Amino acid sequence: MSTDRRADGLHTHLPPAGPGRVDDVDPTARPGVPMEHLPEPFPTAPERVVVQRPRVEVLQIPGRKKPVWVVSNAQPPRGLSGRLRRRAFRIPEHHPQHWMLLLAADRLEVRLTRAKRWLGFAAGALALWAVLRAIEDR
Repeated sequence: MSTDRRADGLHTHLPPAGPGRVDDVDPTARPGVPMEHLPEPFPTAPERVVVQRPRVEVLQIPGRKKPVWVVSNAQPPRGLSGRLRRRAFRIPEHHPQHWMLLLAADRLEVRLTRAKRWLGFAAGALALWAVLRAIEDR
């Protein structure tokens, strides 16, 4: 290593060239050089990206002008858990009630989804039992 390092307090700057540096290799001898290109937009890329507006309700935290980046509109709030979420988003983010209501809404959503699935299986089993009973009674 070279001894003419400069330090600005936080960083140590190495000289731009010297032994052990990447730039001491002839660029034509480096295997990745033919694949290197200057960054430029893709030829078919649009000039300006159009911002998509959500088609469903997106809940926002009060006091914020824009939604947080992790907001998704794939699952809009619906049912009883949606009501809990709407109520939670009326409360500021720094209050524990906000997060407790969101956790309760998540757990309620899971329970209701499992109950719907179980009711579907139960209805199918009941229908199968009724068909078998009708065939047996003939």
